[in-house]
Amino acid sequence: MSSVPPITDPDVAALVAQVAANTNAEQSAVTLLDQLTTLLAAAVAAATSLSSSDRAALEAAIAQVTSNTVALAAAVVTNTPAPVSPAGATAVTSAVAKS
Repeated sequence: MSSVPPITDPDVAALVAQVAANTNAEQSAVTLLDQLTTLLAAAVAAATSLSSSDRAALEAAIAQVTSNTVALAAAVVTNTPAPVSPAGATAVTSAVAKS
């Protein structure tokens, strides 16, 4: 396992910390939405006295939550940067130092 050099610039450190916090929050939201979908589906399946229109409305709501979850998960993947290799980190550090 390669070690990452410590971040010395406080602005870079703050940005890295914020990205980590956002990623954790977004992943928590995906987990929450997945669990909500599961609970809603179980409640609809167990409900015996729902009218067909109420059942259809609840199933549409479940589908919307599922769609939102997929969109949020895709946004997390799209907006989460890939880890920087040690060589890449060195190149960025050199480029910044030269500027």
